[in-house]
Formats: sequence, C-alpha cells, structure tokens
Amino acid sequence: RAFAHTSDYAPEEADVMEKTNISVLGGFLSFFLVLFVNQTNGRFLEMYGFSKACSGRIQDVAGLARTQLPTDLANKLIRHFNAAHISGYVGLNAIGAGSPYSKTYFFNHYNKVHNLLSSYE
Repeated sequence: RAFAHTSDYAPEEADVMEKTNISVLGGFLSFFLVLFVNQTNGRFLEMYGFSKACSGRIQDVAGLARTQLPTDLANKLIRHFNAAHISGYVGLNAIGAGSPYSKTYFFNHYNKVHNLLSSYE
C-alpha cells in the first residue's frame, strides 16, 4: 500500500480494484461476523451454565456421600466427581482463540494441587 502511494507505477490489478465496489462484501462480512460471534458466545455460555449446574449437583452428592458412606469411599467418590467437574470445563472452547480451560493449564493444574486423580485412574 505504501509502495502504491509513493511510486508512479500502477499495475493493472490496481485499476480493476479501483473500479470495484467492495462495500457489499464488507457489509456481508460484518453481518456474518456479528452473527457468528453471537452464536459462538451463546453456545459457550450455555455450556458454561451446564458446567456450573453440575457443580451444585456434585456438592449435593458430596454432602450425602460424606454423611452416608465410609470415609475412604466417600473421599474417593468426591475426588472423582470433582475431576469430572473440572473435565467439563476443559470441554469448553472458544473457537479460534483456544480454550481458556485447557487440559495443560487448567485440568492438570487443579489435579496436581488437589490430588484428584492418580496416573492410574
């Protein structure tokens, strides 16, 4: 672009582009991008809502397990539920930008901090 403004040479393609109307294309792309981003964001928020709803049910079951089951079994069950909950967040993805909840930086981090699953499990 800078070269075109500073030189006297203008290729044939520049003349063709000068005569074309690309505003229709720009309008279509703008409309498409807004629609796509809105749909993607809606889907992400819906999946996030499902993951948060699971959190409440896991808390209910964890309280029941803690009071009704032997301690070792209850702890193991709660660990597995928490690992399943964190896995649900790893499934969320932001199209084109990578996931804020990746396996490496989210699941593995919380698994290591809270000792949720062993390598065998």
